[in-house]
Amino acid sequence: MALDKALPIFLCGFLSIPLAFMLNLFHAMRNPILVLVAGVLSLSLVIAIPFIFKKTTKPKHDSFYYVWSIFTFSSVIDMVLALENDGIINSVMGFYLQEGEPYLQTAYGTFICYWDAIAHMMMYVVILSADSFNWRYRTGVLYWVGSIGHSMLVFLSGNFVGKFGVKWGVFINIPYLVIPILAGYKMLNKKLESKSIVHRNFNVFSKPADVGFLMYFILAAGVGCFRAFAVLGCLSDVTQNYLKYYEPYLTDPTQYPKMQMLVYLFYFVPFYVYAIKSLVNGDNSSGISDWAVIHAGAAAQAQIPHIGSSLHHMTDPALRVPKNMNAQILFWGLNITLLIIPQLFAYRCAPSNIDDKRKIQRPVKDNEENMTRSYNTRSKTRNTTKKDI
Repeated sequence: MALDKALPIFLCGFLSIPLAFMLNLFHAMRNPILVLVAGVLSLSLVIAIPFIFKKTTKPKHDSFYYVWSIFTFSSVIDMVLALENDGIINSVMGFYLQEGEPYLQTAYGTFICYWDAIAHMMMYVVILSADSFNWRYRTGVLYWVGSIGHSMLVFLSGNFVGKFGVKWGVFINIPYLVIPILAGYKMLNKKLESKSIVHRNFNVFSKPADVGFLMYFILAAGVGCFRAFAVLGCLSDVTQNYLKYYEPYLTDPTQYPKMQMLVYLFYFVPFYVYAIKSLVNGDNSSGISDWAVIHAGAAAQAQIPHIGSSLHHMTDPALRVPKNMNAQILFWGLNITLLIIPQLFAYRCAPSNIDDKRKIQRPVKDNEENMTRSYNTRSKTRNTTKKDI
């Protein structure tokens, strides 16, 4: 059954390569609307494969199983686009890059294609394999939701306000924003098999790791606000010097880094506040655990394209990371920290890694002791009654 369920994944993945070559034959397709139609028809053809497979076999699976298998198609296409941008391959999807989605011919567009082709493909394989073998995959789905949801949020907003303007091809990406939202809503409403664990009334300063996370979120909130104010045009000497001497990529005319900083301000900073509150109150419930995983996926997707775009050859040399030592130390230290700490915090919030297990087990032991005492009491009563008789 597992092998049969995996068949649509391989069909969708392998079909994407000949489709890319076939679409590239239409050199006369210069109308953006025709490019959009071609993209929709290609996706429809890929969707038809698992749909027909479902009608004939009807295996038990998650309702999003075939959605994830279809998304493997886009991962392979994105690898082709990224390789063509870097000049590793030629004349495969050139027409689509020029007429369909020209904003993909940027440093940021190249790196989100690499991320989708490598990271998202790995997530699809893990999730689909877990679903096929009836393993748990809820955490993997939440991580994917944070990653692809953040990717589309920055990518679509940057396309609408960037230098390329609105193209018809951008609407092909709408399902990649809507579907993850639906999948995340389903997973967040899905009850955990294990009970939610909440600990209250302990001193956060007695736990060095939590103190470190607390300080990180406070500093990260300040950095998020600072960089957002910088890209919004704050005239302070501090922000202006930062843009000029440390991260000039934030002023890139594609507007992707600007949208990234605004996402940090309006989405990441509120999570930082929520995480600070949870650490101070000793809250280890499923709520902070789920959102920590979503944030970890979003943070990884945010930082990898941001770091890569700041160094990529498609970025204007004047906007790349300055070569002086101070700028290099600040850039790498700041962005690597924003990448790694969220992953560690998500691991810390995982239900299997919650500390203070003795407190969790005490009620169970107390119940066992109470049951033993009541059993002994009943036994003594029965023995006394027999003796009286």
